Amino acid sequence: MKRGVGMSRIGRAWDNLHRFRTARRDWHRDLCDYYGVTPEQALELGRRARGRKPDLPGSATADPLSGRSFEDVWQGRNREKPEDVHSFYQEMGAWFSFRQVVLHRDNRFRHILRRVEPGSNLCEYGAGVAPLAYCCVNTLRRPPALITITDVAGEHFTFGAWRLKRLVKENKIPVRIEALVVEPGCLPLEKTYQTITILEVFEHLYNPLEVARHLTDHLEKGGCLWENYLVEDEVDGSDLQIAQEMRPQVMDHLRRNLELVEGQDPDGPLGGGTRCWRK
Repeated sequence: MKRGVGMSRIGRAWDNLHRFRTARRDWHRDLCDYYGVTPEQALELGRRARGRKPDLPGSATADPLSGRSFEDVWQGRNREKPEDVHSFYQEMGAWFSFRQVVLHRDNRFRHILRRVEPGSNLCEYGAGVAPLAYCCVNTLRRPPALITITDVAGEHFTFGAWRLKRLVKENKIPVRIEALVVEPGCLPLEKTYQTITILEVFEHLYNPLEVARHLTDHLEKGGCLWENYLVEDEVDGSDLQIAQEMRPQVMDHLRRNLELVEGQDPDGPLGGGTRCWRK
């Protein structure tokens, strides 16, 4: 199939607005309830600025963190081994919980959700607080039957799974939630999926080609893989040099095994933005 074929069908689905319902939850509600903060505090704690040292609250699942910047935590130990990279996300406390919720508070992911079929299986890989899965459950009138979220162990993923399951339970939404932890040397997926997303993730992986192969193996025939693998001139902190070095191999793997059906060429400026690949 040539690129763009089938887009009229997608356009009709997009125009069929009854598939979407108006989001009903305040973006800060779960943060406020889980961490005991006000909406104003939630917004401030999620603000991005280099060198910032916020006083992050603790929770039932994490200790407070204060007096340390993002860079301080990363540089607190050697991060050459996979175990040390994984441990960073545990050492960050609630930092990513606030940062990711605030970042995606207005993101409706409609370019992706318009392709999600009712009753299908969806996986948000490297989900963090699972913003896409949360938006999917909160806005689609007919959501997937199964949503799998995966990430390394950390407070952000614990909170993300909690708020997603809370949303499903409170609204009695007919979707099963599965939260899988990624361990060093062990990739988590066992099922196959019609939709897999890996957004803002590849740049942080020490094994991006292995992950790309894992995802394509677990993508059903005709299914869609969404990614936005960046090109960075300089890398530091949790953006890994090995991830940039292996990007051409990952893109070669995707080109050989999937078809680009939406988005810019991976060799475009800054990596070309978000793309959809079909198996």
